Amino acid sequence: MATVEKQSRSGFGPKNDVGELLDRQPPRSVEAERAVIGSLLLLPEACDEVALVVRPDDFYDGAHRAVFSHMMALHDSGRQIDHMLLSQCLRDAGQYESIGGAAYLLELAQEVATAAHAEHYARIVRDKAVLRSLIHASTDIIQEAYETGVDARE
Repeated sequence: MATVEKQSRSGFGPKNDVGELLDRQPPRSVEAERAVIGSLLLLPEACDEVALVVRPDDFYDGAHRAVFSHMMALHDSGRQIDHMLLSQCLRDAGQYESIGGAAYLLELAQEVATAAHAEHYARIVRDKAVLRSLIHASTDIIQEAYETGVDARE
């Protein structure tokens, strides 16, 4: 009896609405995403270190994901990352206006206090992506557990 009461008071018992947890905003750091992109615009040499930490899919914001993906494509093809080349890549892909155009790219570069912390910003982006991945996996497990006819050993 004490265990059931303790669980209910702590929010993990039957009175807890799992839907509330699922309705929350997923973990993300838009600031860190912006800082990664801004850092690479200012210091393209940091691309190798950043690429070891974070992938385009790790970015929560779709515009950031697109910009970073094009930055990595430029880098991987041996071309320099700069505003003009990045803008052209985004135009060619039909994404330039949807990400905010030149004004947004300039804003990203101007916001970064120092590009020297690009790898640190990338770790924050990756860590948030890992947490989102865990939430998705947990949600799938919960859904499967509620399905009738599922063998518990599976």
